[in-house]
Formats: sequence, C-alpha cells, structure tokens
Amino acid sequence: MLTGNEPAPGGGGRALVALSLAALIALSLLLPLAGCGGSRENGGVSGTVQAEVVSGPLPERIDRLAFKLLKQVTVEEAGGNVFLSPASLEMALAMTMNGAAGDTLAAMAGALELQGMTTTEVNRANKAMADWLARLDPKVTLEIANSLWAREGVEFSPGFLAANREYYDARVETIDLDAPSAANTINGWVSEQTHGKIDEIVKPPIDPLTILFLLNAIYFKGQWTTQFDKGLTTDGDFKTSGGTDKVPMMTQSGEFSYMENEGFQAIFLPYGAGKTGMYIFLPAESSSLPAFIEGLTPENWTRWMSEFAEHEGDITMPRFKLEYEKALKDTLSAMGMGVAFTEQADFSKMLVEGSTDEPFIQQVKQKTYADVNEEGTEAAAVTSVEVGVTSIAPGERFIMTVDRPFFFAITDDAGKVILFEGALYKP
Repeated sequence: MLTGNEPAPGGGGRALVALSLAALIALSLLLPLAGCGGSRENGGVSGTVQAEVVSGPLPERIDRLAFKLLKQVTVEEAGGNVFLSPASLEMALAMTMNGAAGDTLAAMAGALELQGMTTTEVNRANKAMADWLARLDPKVTLEIANSLWAREGVEFSPGFLAANREYYDARVETIDLDAPSAANTINGWVSEQTHGKIDEIVKPPIDPLTILFLLNAIYFKGQWTTQFDKGLTTDGDFKTSGGTDKVPMMTQSGEFSYMENEGFQAIFLPYGAGKTGMYIFLPAESSSLPAFIEGLTPENWTRWMSEFAEHEGDITMPRFKLEYEKALKDTLSAMGMGVAFTEQADFSKMLVEGSTDEPFIQQVKQKTYADVNEEGTEAAAVTSVEVGVTSIAPGERFIMTVDRPFFFAITDDAGKVILFEGALYKP
C-alpha cells in the first residue's frame, strides 16, 4: 500500500500503462512547461510560484495527458466536435487519488501521466499551478474551484479530507444524497462557479450506493487584446465532411505571432495583457484535422512553440459557440485506469481505518462550454468524479482563412499547460 510520501509505481522507466488517452476540446488553457519555448513575457508573477510551475513536472505531464486524451476522444467521437479540459480532469482525479492505494493508485497515476510522483508532490504541484493561474493576467478572469459532496453517515478518512482542503482549497460538504434536493444543491454550486454557463452535472435521482462526488470547475473569460470589428463579420463558407455550411466569419488584419509549414498554418491570438491566448492550428488543404491530431505530441508542440514569430497578415475565422458533455469511464479505462471503476479498486485511504465499505469510481463526467466571438472568449468546464461503494519566410505577409476543421487551444502566452483544447469540425 502506498502512503502519501511514497512514489506512485510506474516511474523509472517501467511502463505502467500500455493504453493511450485521448482528446481535449475545442479550447485549451495551457500552463508553461519545463523546457518549452520561452514566454513572450514573464512579468507580474511571484518568482517562487512561477519557478515551481515552470520547472516542476506537472505542466509537462498535463501536456502529455492532453494530447493523449484528445486522440482518444476524437476517435470515439468520429468527426464530431470535441471540447475538453485536461486540467480540470487532472485536478478532479488528483483529489480522488488522495484516497487511492496500491494498484489503483498506480493505474490512475499512469493514466494521468503522474507516475513517479508522490501524492504529496502531485498535491503541491496542483496548488502551485492553481495559484499561478489565478494571478497570471489581471485583465482576464480565470477561476478554479473544487468541492467534495459526501454522503451523511459515511465516515471518510480525516487525512483524505484534509489533503483536499489544504492543497485544492476544496469545499467539503456532508449531504443527504437521498434527499430530493441533493442534486439541485450540488448543481447550484456548479452553476455559481461557472457563472451560469454549466448548470447541471449531477442528474437525479442519485444512485443510493453513491457516497461521494468530487468536483472541479474552471471558468475563463477574456477579451481579445485586439478585438474583431463586428462590422466586418460576414457569412462565409466553412467546409465540413458533408459539404459547406454558411457561418459568421470574423476577420482582422495586423501583426500576429504566426507560423506555418507544409502541414498547417498556426496563429496565436492574445487575450487581455497578452499572458493568455488562443492557438489555432489550421491543417493544410492537402492534410486533415485527424492527421494533424495524430502528430500532436509534446515534442512537436514544444518545437512548434519555438517557431512562432511576428508577421503581418490577415486572419479570418468562425464565430462559434460549443456545449459538450462526455462520460469518460470508457475513455479512462482505455487509458489504463480501468481497475478504479471495478469492485477490485483500492480506495482504502478514502474511508476511516476499519471501514468495511469498498469504494470504487462509478463514473467520471465532464461538461464544457465555449463562446468565441468578436469581443473574446468565455469558456467553462466541470469535471465530476462519482464514487460508489461496492516555418514561413521572414517578412512575407500571410493570409489565414479558417474555413475548414481546425484545432484550437486557450493557453498562457508561451503555450505550455492545457486547460482547454478542442477540435472543431462544424461551427
């Protein structure tokens, strides 16, 4: 059995999980990764917190999780829009890992790319990341909240609850999950944390064997540093698998951080003070979005981030709104943590010592929202864990018309830690 200070099995070169994860979403918020290209600007952040986030292992691991997750989910969705938050998923499951032990802890760590880190290291890294994000850019709104909703009468381990309070600032509530109002109470918290953009994650009636909900919510709202002129927005053609659709297309000209190669064009559109932004990757006409996603690896991402440069050009892209929901039990099982969803799961650190109950994860669900328009972007994500018992030539002007399926991510200015990412096939 692992303690909070023992490394999760699977580090040191041992392959803990052989199966891959998949997709993120149509938006991504990324934190800086160790070894990635330099930030466009690094002022205004506490040196201690910034050092922990940039040099620590967690952002790189979320990066790897994000790309695996995107690949898996886009395959499962078979050409449909995808919008996920890998950061929200990681935080919700990291809280759950505080109750896991043995092979279950090892499987979860492997699926989340956290192998080799102790649970305490994971907790501290998540706290540092959340603190860093909260102060990243005063001109954008970025809020992260966590909560635990525990069934009355079930004795949870004080250490499990204390770790989630200390490192995740989690609200811990004891609640009668059999009460007709229980789902509404939990969903009320969800709606409040997402500013009304997501109003339900728990559907009544609640399973009488469910003993705990662990929730993470992320809310983002940022205005473009240079907004699109609404007067220039016109209906244009967007190519889909079934032909073309008429959609509102926004356009602007100026100097942008941009790159292209034979496989795609890419642009960074900043929000607020420029410390966050959206990366858009448009596969070449001779390629496709699935082909691009197949090549989306941490190594390629790091290299691409270093190849962006300032160029004059024109960007035309769709205005769109997305709502997405995904039950992730099968996805996460394919990623290697299937044991956590079975009665063989070991969550012995979740309940008080001597408890005869045997908790396991019943379902992991994520709901997301994105609104991308001329003014900026509003995005939200909620993850619920339900626990039961039993390159271009310099100076050349570019034209980038995003009129076919594309990948996009909301990130820090250096493109390093993924909160939201997506694959848009149809605006």
